[in-house]
Amino acid sequence: TLRDWDPDAFEILRKFVTFARQRYGNMNRFLKAAESMQGEEGERVAPGGGVPFGMFRSALKPGGFLPSKCFLLFEALQAPGKKRGQSMAYLFPVDIRYLSHWDPDREVKEEA
Repeated sequence: TLRDWDPDAFEILRKFVTFARQRYGNMNRFLKAAESMQGEEGERVAPGGGVPFGMFRSALKPGGFLPSKCFLLFEALQAPGKKRGQSMAYLFPVDIRYLSHWDPDREVKEEA
């Protein structure tokens, strides 16, 4: 499991999923909320246009995520083919679809 392979990555992802579900209800609603926010640099996107890093980070602020953890999450959640050199890509529902069914607490219980 991810927890066995990289416990730190597991905890960051677990915290993200728990926060998104508690605050927004589910992963898709998290992305929709992030998409509607104004990013740290004033950026805005059209509905369905994806979420750039600044808006992703803004949506995570209430969860107390460190900027470095936001960056790691954003990078990890992007599909490998979407990374374009130095520029950041966008997150779309398809990038986080698998998290809608992931139960990190069950994994912890099963391994105990």
